[in-house]
Amino acid sequence: MPDLTLPASASASSSTHFTPSLRSYDAPSFLPSNLPPCASPHPLPLPTYWSENYNSPLRDHNEGVSHVPPRADVVIVGTGMTGLWALYGLVDGLLRDRRRRGGGRDGGGLRARSTSKPFRIHLLESRTFSSGATARNGGHLTALPLLHFTSLREAYGLAETLRMIEHERRSIALIVEMCKAQGWEQDVDLVKGGNVHLFDHKDEMDAVRASLKEARDNGVDWGPVGEYEFLSAEEVHQLYSASPRHLVGALRLPGNTLYPLKFLTKLYQHCLDRTRDEGEGEVEVELFTRCCVDQVEETKMDEGGSGRCKVVTRGKGSIECDYILHCTNAYASHLIPSLSQGPLRIVPTRGQVLSVLPAVSKKDDQDKDDWQGPSRWPTWSNSFSSPQGGQEYYFQRPYPDDRVPGSHARPIILGGSRSAAWRTNFEFGITDDSNIDAEVSTRLRGYLGRQFPDLFERPHCSSANTAETDEDVGAQDPCSSSSWNPTAASMNPPSTGKAALLFPNEWTGIMGFTLSTQPIVGPLYTSTLEAGSKLELGVLKGQFVSAGYSGHGMPRAPGCGMRLAEMVLSELEEGWDGEEEDGWQVVDPAHDGEEGDGKGPFWDGIVPKSWILTEERWKGHFGVLALRYMEIKGFEQGRGRWCSVQ
Repeated sequence: MPDLTLPASASASSSTHFTPSLRSYDAPSFLPSNLPPCASPHPLPLPTYWSENYNSPLRDHNEGVSHVPPRADVVIVGTGMTGLWALYGLVDGLLRDRRRRGGGRDGGGLRARSTSKPFRIHLLESRTFSSGATARNGGHLTALPLLHFTSLREAYGLAETLRMIEHERRSIALIVEMCKAQGWEQDVDLVKGGNVHLFDHKDEMDAVRASLKEARDNGVDWGPVGEYEFLSAEEVHQLYSASPRHLVGALRLPGNTLYPLKFLTKLYQHCLDRTRDEGEGEVEVELFTRCCVDQVEETKMDEGGSGRCKVVTRGKGSIECDYILHCTNAYASHLIPSLSQGPLRIVPTRGQVLSVLPAVSKKDDQDKDDWQGPSRWPTWSNSFSSPQGGQEYYFQRPYPDDRVPGSHARPIILGGSRSAAWRTNFEFGITDDSNIDAEVSTRLRGYLGRQFPDLFERPHCSSANTAETDEDVGAQDPCSSSSWNPTAASMNPPSTGKAALLFPNEWTGIMGFTLSTQPIVGPLYTSTLEAGSKLELGVLKGQFVSAGYSGHGMPRAPGCGMRLAEMVLSELEEGWDGEEEDGWQVVDPAHDGEEGDGKGPFWDGIVPKSWILTEERWKGHFGVLALRYMEIKGFEQGRGRWCSVQ
């Protein structure tokens, strides 16, 4: 049976032989259109700053299990931000429904549709716990739609733009308020230091200024006066030592940073604790790491199946279930091949991040803990982002790196510079996070010295590698993460007091880009193409996806995960028809433990409608795939069928 999602293949690392404008390299025209379905995550990704400085107790949870349990009610594939908030939404909704109905296994309600007792939710992770993009990113949590209000309004209309703003605001509030309510703020290194958005093009700064004004004119509340403040290039230099030569100004805006892996560990443990403390055995949650899913199949209850879907793992058996939540972002097309091409395609895209520390020198050979660092190492509490140039983003960790004896320097986490990867088409289509791109590395390592020349030296770990130009910085730097040893570092800080730099960790992570740069959220569909070009669609019952965050998942994935949970809960609710009636409700964690007003789904009214997968959107998507298939294959077979799952 021919598969219309694979009419042609293209090398994921094929080169373009020109360098486009830095303003346009993320434009839809650069997204590959004919990639095959995504491979599963690489089994040996590069270690990250996050994974080397925190050993999550969930890291290898149940990795030694030889066979997964054969039955579950819900299977969540992926343990990043989307998957864990979907878990929270399910647990929260089930437990609230139980309290509202007075508890008891035979009390009806949401559990009445469950075919297992207790209600089982299984999370499957291909590698270690939360080892995908969420735990390989830069640690930022900042809302951005306000800065692009005008362009979003022109593309989607005013009402939809307002929903995008509200969605990010509430998604960030989910994390911040959960940390506050549970007392996790210090545990997950949450810092509400704001963001400084740097501009190196006047037209970009003017466009953001106009967007903020238009948002205000349309009644958008920015918050307290002063939360959004424009700065001149000279003010940025005075406040942050950024070179005015490379800037036209900046915008200060609200923003947060945190330790993503620590947060997700806390969130999973919180869900587990709630099922034990409040569920009285009615809800069970279990996590399986090193459990790669290779296929999802539809099953039929009348043929002896115990669920609507079968999740086939790699070497660990299969699970029959009623619901599957695809929370794999960049890797979505591994299980949903139709998302590798067409208008709804999700293109895996590799990003790069490194950690930065000052080189230190030992003052006294007899005192191993007596180290001296640069006099000008910064003490930033805010994060930074640059919309142009290489689109770098960075912040300073709130605590020193324990691997450097006696050092009080707080490391900087710096990512971006994908514009340097034009030879690999800006890393579109690359899923290998076991290595780095040398040209991106060169630009990243030279960035701080260019942007903050009063604070940082250019990388020059030996006279043979002293950089003379921006392009020469650090491609084969002997201070690379592969050769770094904190006890052997002996670079003397220059007499200027500026910091010479070391790069203890450098890693990559895989993002998922869509044509619109907006995510897709909702049910999966299958399609059959009949001879005579008749396109028939059918919903894949019980399967939902949220993916395609386009490098901006932290402020969007929480609400999307909660919406997936609502979609499942709404089907479980007997007689629930979407109207406001007595029923379950998933609410903000700030009100965790309180009774909701029982008025149905909450995130349905917040997630932008343009993100939701409707039958009409799937019809358009499969229609494009059908045309491509007929152009390439002809119609010799008479009938072709392709599904959203293998």
